[in-house]
Amino acid sequence: GSRGAKNSLLVGEVMDVEEMDAAASKSAMVSCSLALSRLELAVIFDDFDLAGEILSEAPDVLKLRPGHFSGCRFTFYEYLTSVKLARRGSKKSACWSKRANAAMKQIEMWVKEGNVNCNHLLPLVAAEYALMKGKKKLARKNFNRVVNEAESGSYYLQDKAISLECAANFYHMEGDIDKAFSSHEKCRNLWSEYGAAAKVKAMDVYSGYWSIPETSYHSKIDDSLRGDAG
Repeated sequence: GSRGAKNSLLVGEVMDVEEMDAAASKSAMVSCSLALSRLELAVIFDDFDLAGEILSEAPDVLKLRPGHFSGCRFTFYEYLTSVKLARRGSKKSACWSKRANAAMKQIEMWVKEGNVNCNHLLPLVAAEYALMKGKKKLARKNFNRVVNEAESGSYYLQDKAISLECAANFYHMEGDIDKAFSSHEKCRNLWSEYGAAAKVKAMDVYSGYWSIPETSYHSKIDDSLRGDAG
């Protein structure tokens, strides 16, 4: 964005991109925080191509912020990006799969060590990993757990929303439209509660497309966002 740009995730949030980049060049802490914020937004808005680019250019957050909350968050988004890109079957799939494995092991190690920032992430990590490996029955079992825990857990709203959206996408891919729509609506309500107005608007654009094949509904979203949809 340009200097003073006000397009942001949360209503009332303002980020001066040039100032942030200048600060990041002088401080490892700011550099890590900025990389995390950009990666988080890319994941939230399902732009995994952009997320992959951010990962290729980002500093080593885990090394620079060991055991810090930002390191946990960055690794979580790194994992989600890696499993999504690994599933595409491109030339880089093996590299992304390897990166997903490393991120998953790191998250599991944190949980084993008692890091409370990671416990609630395990159901989604397991579900996405099973899906990446083509184990759809195991993926469904874990996504059902994701939905149950998102509905009953007391952890971060954004993590609940991300988990439910991943579940909705899985159910839609499997043709279970009722579960897909239910998870989608719960996800939307959580983003609304969180204050993510731009995300809610994006979700409202494609909320009517759950009945069409997964391969085409993303193009429908893009058309609608451009104002081209009929």
